[in-house]
Amino acid sequence: MADIGRNAGGEDALVVFASTRLRAVCHGVRGTRLTVGFDYLRAGRAGFPMRTPPRHLLQAGAAHLMIESAENDWFLNPDLPALRAALNGFTARFEDVAAIGFSFGGYGALLLARALHLRRALLVSPQFSIFPERAPFELRYRQIAARLDPRFDDLDTQADPALAGCIVFDPRLAPADAAHAALIRTRFPALRSVAMPFGGHPALRLVGEAHLFAKVQSLLQRGEITPAALRRLHRAARVRAPSYALGLARFHGARPSFAA
Repeated sequence: MADIGRNAGGEDALVVFASTRLRAVCHGVRGTRLTVGFDYLRAGRAGFPMRTPPRHLLQAGAAHLMIESAENDWFLNPDLPALRAALNGFTARFEDVAAIGFSFGGYGALLLARALHLRRALLVSPQFSIFPERAPFELRYRQIAARLDPRFDDLDTQADPALAGCIVFDPRLAPADAAHAALIRTRFPALRSVAMPFGGHPALRLVGEAHLFAKVQSLLQRGEITPAALRRLHRAARVRAPSYALGLARFHGARPSFAA
Protein backbone atom coordinates (compact mmCIF):
# COMPACT_ATOMS: atom_id res chain seq x y z
CA MET A 1 0.00 0.00 0.00
CA ALA A 2 1.42 3.37 -1.03
CA ASP A 3 1.76 6.28 1.39
CA ILE A 4 -0.90 8.96 1.54
CA GLY A 5 -0.32 11.74 -0.96
CA ARG A 6 -2.32 14.46 -2.65
CA ASN A 7 -4.04 14.34 -6.01
CA ALA A 8 -4.32 17.26 -8.42
CA GLY A 9 -7.44 18.51 -6.63
CA GLY A 10 -5.69 18.57 -3.25
CA GLU A 11 -7.55 15.61 -1.72
CA ASP A 12 -5.79 12.91 0.27
CA ALA A 13 -5.10 9.94 -1.99
CA LEU A 14 -3.92 6.45 -1.16
CA VAL A 15 -3.06 3.68 -3.61
CA VAL A 16 -4.57 0.64 -1.90
CA PHE A 17 -3.61 -1.76 -4.68
CA ALA A 18 -1.85 -1.42 -8.01
CA SER A 19 -0.80 -3.93 -10.64
CA THR A 20 -0.69 -3.90 -14.41
CA ARG A 21 -4.25 -5.28 -14.45
CA LEU A 22 -6.11 -3.85 -11.44
CA ARG A 23 -5.97 -0.69 -9.36
CA ALA A 24 -7.71 0.61 -6.23
CA VAL A 25 -7.24 4.24 -5.16
CA CYS A 26 -8.89 5.92 -2.19
CA HIS A 27 -9.47 9.65 -1.75
CA GLY A 28 -10.43 11.32 1.52
CA VAL A 29 -8.95 8.39 3.42
CA ARG A 30 -9.37 10.07 6.81
CA GLY A 31 -13.15 9.73 6.62
CA THR A 32 -14.98 7.08 8.64
CA ARG A 33 -17.54 6.27 5.93
CA LEU A 34 -16.49 4.79 2.59
CA THR A 35 -18.27 4.78 -0.76
CA VAL A 36 -16.87 2.43 -3.40
CA GLY A 37 -17.16 2.91 -7.15
CA PHE A 38 -16.20 0.50 -9.92
CA ASP A 39 -14.95 0.60 -13.47
CA TYR A 40 -17.30 -0.33 -16.30
CA LEU A 41 -17.26 -1.41 -19.95
CA ARG A 42 -15.49 1.13 -22.15
CA ALA A 43 -15.21 1.06 -25.93
CA GLY A 44 -11.65 1.54 -27.16
CA ARG A 45 -10.20 1.08 -23.69
CA ALA A 46 -6.46 1.69 -23.48
CA GLY A 47 -5.43 0.93 -19.92
CA PHE A 48 -6.75 2.56 -16.77
CA PRO A 49 -9.14 5.51 -17.09
CA MET A 50 -8.36 9.03 -15.89
CA ARG A 51 -10.67 9.96 -13.03
CA THR A 52 -11.33 12.54 -10.35
CA PRO A 53 -13.19 11.57 -7.16
CA PRO A 54 -16.78 12.75 -6.55
CA ARG A 55 -16.17 16.07 -4.81
CA HIS A 56 -19.55 16.16 -3.06
CA LEU A 57 -18.72 12.94 -1.21
CA LEU A 58 -15.37 14.27 -0.05
CA GLN A 59 -16.94 17.54 1.04
CA ALA A 60 -19.42 15.54 3.12
CA GLY A 61 -16.51 13.90 4.93
CA ALA A 62 -16.79 10.51 3.22
CA ALA A 63 -13.93 8.56 1.69
CA HIS A 64 -14.19 7.32 -1.90
CA LEU A 65 -12.50 4.19 -3.21
CA MET A 66 -12.33 3.58 -6.96
CA ILE A 67 -11.61 0.07 -8.24
CA GLU A 68 -10.44 -0.04 -11.85
CA SER A 69 -9.37 -2.54 -14.46
CA ALA A 70 -6.92 -1.99 -17.30
CA GLU A 71 -9.11 -4.12 -19.57
CA ASN A 72 -12.78 -4.87 -20.12
CA ASP A 73 -12.40 -8.10 -18.18
CA TRP A 74 -15.01 -7.91 -15.38
CA PHE A 75 -12.06 -7.91 -12.92
CA LEU A 76 -11.56 -11.59 -13.77
CA ASN A 77 -7.79 -11.86 -13.98
CA PRO A 78 -4.94 -13.44 -11.98
CA ASP A 79 -4.53 -10.34 -9.79
CA LEU A 80 -8.02 -10.72 -8.28
CA PRO A 81 -6.91 -12.69 -5.17
CA ALA A 82 -4.24 -10.09 -4.34
CA LEU A 83 -6.75 -7.28 -4.80
CA ARG A 84 -9.16 -9.01 -2.44
CA ALA A 85 -6.46 -9.36 0.21
CA ALA A 86 -5.53 -5.68 -0.03
CA LEU A 87 -9.15 -4.53 0.13
CA ASN A 88 -9.93 -6.77 3.08
CA GLY A 89 -7.17 -5.21 5.14
CA PHE A 90 -7.88 -1.64 4.08
CA THR A 91 -11.66 -1.41 4.37
CA ALA A 92 -11.89 -2.96 7.85
CA ARG A 93 -11.08 0.46 9.34
CA PHE A 94 -14.30 2.12 8.14
CA GLU A 95 -17.51 2.31 10.16
CA ASP A 96 -19.68 2.05 7.05
CA VAL A 97 -18.97 0.82 3.51
CA ALA A 98 -21.41 1.26 0.62
CA ALA A 99 -20.96 0.73 -3.11
CA ILE A 100 -22.47 1.63 -6.45
CA GLY A 101 -21.66 -0.24 -9.65
CA PHE A 102 -22.91 -0.15 -13.23
CA SER A 103 -23.06 -3.25 -15.46
CA PHE A 104 -19.73 -5.04 -15.02
CA GLY A 105 -19.03 -2.63 -12.17
CA GLY A 106 -22.10 -4.04 -10.45
CA TYR A 107 -20.70 -7.52 -10.97
CA GLY A 108 -17.45 -6.27 -9.43
CA ALA A 109 -19.31 -5.12 -6.33
CA LEU A 110 -20.71 -8.64 -5.91
CA LEU A 111 -17.35 -10.25 -6.61
CA LEU A 112 -15.61 -8.09 -3.98
CA ALA A 113 -18.43 -7.69 -1.44
CA ARG A 114 -16.79 -9.79 1.26
CA ALA A 115 -13.34 -8.28 0.78
CA LEU A 116 -14.80 -4.77 0.94
CA HIS A 117 -16.92 -5.46 4.06
CA LEU A 118 -19.85 -4.03 2.12
CA ARG A 119 -22.98 -3.27 4.10
CA ARG A 120 -25.13 -2.13 1.17
CA ALA A 121 -24.89 -1.61 -2.56
CA LEU A 122 -26.77 -0.14 -5.48
CA LEU A 123 -26.22 -2.42 -8.47
CA VAL A 124 -27.30 -0.97 -11.78
CA SER A 125 -27.94 -3.60 -14.47
CA PRO A 126 -25.27 -5.98 -13.14
CA GLN A 127 -24.42 -9.41 -14.49
CA PHE A 128 -24.52 -12.65 -12.52
CA SER A 129 -21.96 -14.03 -14.96
CA ILE A 130 -20.98 -13.52 -18.59
CA PHE A 131 -19.95 -17.13 -19.14
CA PRO A 132 -22.47 -19.14 -21.21
CA GLU A 133 -22.30 -22.09 -18.82
CA ARG A 134 -23.65 -19.93 -16.00
CA ALA A 135 -25.77 -17.40 -17.90
CA PRO A 136 -26.79 -18.98 -21.23
CA PHE A 137 -29.21 -16.11 -21.94
CA GLU A 138 -26.37 -13.55 -21.94
CA LEU A 139 -25.34 -13.03 -25.57
CA ARG A 140 -23.90 -9.50 -25.41
CA TYR A 141 -20.48 -10.36 -24.03
CA ARG A 142 -19.72 -13.78 -25.51
CA GLN A 143 -16.57 -12.61 -27.31
CA ILE A 144 -15.17 -11.12 -24.11
CA ALA A 145 -16.07 -14.18 -22.05
CA ALA A 146 -14.24 -16.44 -24.51
CA ARG A 147 -10.89 -14.92 -23.58
CA LEU A 148 -11.41 -14.88 -19.79
CA ASP A 149 -10.70 -17.56 -17.20
CA PRO A 150 -13.97 -18.83 -15.64
CA ARG A 151 -12.13 -20.00 -12.52
CA PHE A 152 -12.17 -16.43 -11.23
CA ASP A 153 -15.96 -16.22 -11.65
CA ASP A 154 -16.51 -17.42 -8.09
CA LEU A 155 -19.68 -15.77 -6.81
CA ASP A 156 -20.90 -19.14 -5.56
CA THR A 157 -18.14 -19.22 -2.93
CA GLN A 158 -17.65 -15.47 -2.42
CA ALA A 159 -21.28 -14.35 -2.14
CA ASP A 160 -22.30 -12.43 0.98
CA PRO A 161 -25.96 -13.29 1.66
CA ALA A 162 -26.23 -10.42 4.17
CA LEU A 163 -25.42 -7.71 1.59
CA ALA A 164 -28.30 -5.23 1.56
CA GLY A 165 -29.34 -2.79 -1.14
CA CYS A 166 -31.02 -2.83 -4.52
CA ILE A 167 -30.56 -4.23 -8.00
CA VAL A 168 -32.12 -2.01 -10.66
CA PHE A 169 -32.76 -3.20 -14.21
CA ASP A 170 -34.90 -2.57 -17.28
CA PRO A 171 -37.10 -5.60 -18.01
CA ARG A 172 -38.37 -4.12 -21.28
CA LEU A 173 -35.35 -2.96 -23.29
CA ALA A 174 -32.82 -5.23 -21.53
CA PRO A 175 -34.61 -8.47 -20.55
CA ALA A 176 -31.31 -10.27 -19.96
CA ASP A 177 -30.68 -7.86 -17.09
CA ALA A 178 -33.87 -9.08 -15.39
CA ALA A 179 -32.63 -12.67 -15.68
CA HIS A 180 -29.29 -11.66 -14.16
CA ALA A 181 -31.07 -9.95 -11.25
CA ALA A 182 -33.07 -13.09 -10.50
CA LEU A 183 -29.93 -15.23 -10.42
CA ILE A 184 -28.04 -12.72 -8.27
CA ARG A 185 -30.77 -12.84 -5.65
CA THR A 186 -30.35 -16.60 -5.30
CA ARG A 187 -26.88 -15.87 -3.85
CA PHE A 188 -27.59 -12.43 -2.35
CA PRO A 189 -31.14 -12.79 -0.98
CA ALA A 190 -31.07 -9.53 1.03
CA LEU A 191 -30.81 -7.46 -2.16
CA ARG A 192 -34.10 -6.05 -3.48
CA SER A 193 -35.00 -6.08 -7.19
CA VAL A 194 -36.30 -2.83 -8.68
CA ALA A 195 -37.62 -2.82 -12.25
CA MET A 196 -37.13 0.47 -14.11
CA PRO A 197 -38.91 0.01 -17.45
CA PHE A 198 -37.35 1.83 -20.40
CA GLY A 199 -34.35 2.89 -18.35
CA GLY A 200 -32.14 1.00 -20.79
CA HIS A 201 -28.73 -0.42 -19.98
CA PRO A 202 -27.64 0.67 -17.50
CA ALA A 203 -31.08 1.24 -16.04
CA LEU A 204 -30.38 4.63 -14.41
CA ARG A 205 -29.88 6.27 -17.78
CA LEU A 206 -33.13 8.23 -17.46
CA VAL A 207 -32.15 9.42 -14.00
CA GLY A 208 -28.87 10.70 -15.41
CA GLU A 209 -30.58 12.46 -18.30
CA ALA A 210 -32.92 14.16 -15.85
CA HIS A 211 -29.93 15.39 -13.80
CA LEU A 212 -31.13 13.49 -10.74
CA PHE A 213 -28.10 11.28 -10.19
CA ALA A 214 -26.82 13.36 -7.26
CA LYS A 215 -29.99 12.34 -5.43
CA VAL A 216 -29.12 8.68 -5.99
CA GLN A 217 -25.65 9.18 -4.54
CA SER A 218 -27.09 11.04 -1.57
CA LEU A 219 -29.58 8.25 -0.86
CA LEU A 220 -26.79 5.67 -0.98
CA GLN A 221 -24.56 7.64 1.35
CA ARG A 222 -27.37 8.15 3.89
CA GLY A 223 -28.38 4.48 3.80
CA GLU A 224 -31.76 5.32 2.27
CA ILE A 225 -31.57 3.32 -0.96
CA THR A 226 -34.95 1.57 -1.05
CA PRO A 227 -37.18 0.31 -3.87
CA ALA A 228 -39.72 3.04 -3.07
CA ALA A 229 -37.11 5.82 -3.22
CA LEU A 230 -35.72 4.54 -6.52
CA ARG A 231 -39.17 4.24 -8.07
CA ARG A 232 -39.94 7.83 -7.10
CA LEU A 233 -36.78 8.99 -8.84
CA HIS A 234 -37.61 6.91 -11.90
CA ARG A 235 -41.08 8.45 -12.13
CA ALA A 236 -39.61 11.94 -11.84
CA ALA A 237 -36.99 11.13 -14.49
CA ARG A 238 -39.54 9.85 -17.01
CA VAL A 239 -41.09 13.33 -17.20
CA ARG A 240 -37.75 15.05 -17.84
CA ALA A 241 -35.75 12.54 -19.91
CA PRO A 242 -36.35 12.61 -23.69
CA SER A 243 -35.18 9.03 -24.20
CA TYR A 244 -38.09 7.65 -22.16
CA ALA A 245 -40.57 8.32 -24.97
CA LEU A 246 -38.06 6.98 -27.50
CA GLY A 247 -37.62 3.76 -25.53
CA LEU A 248 -41.36 3.35 -25.18
CA ALA A 249 -41.83 3.77 -28.93
CA ARG A 250 -38.98 1.39 -29.67
CA PHE A 251 -40.47 -1.29 -27.44
CA HIS A 252 -43.98 -1.05 -28.84
CA GLY A 253 -42.66 -0.82 -32.39
CA ALA A 254 -40.80 -4.10 -31.93
CA ARG A 255 -43.85 -5.98 -30.68
CA PRO A 256 -45.94 -7.90 -33.22
CA SER A 257 -49.28 -6.40 -34.14
CA PHE A 258 -52.39 -8.56 -33.86
CA ALA A 259 -54.72 -6.03 -35.41
CA ALA A 260 -56.94 -7.36 -38.19
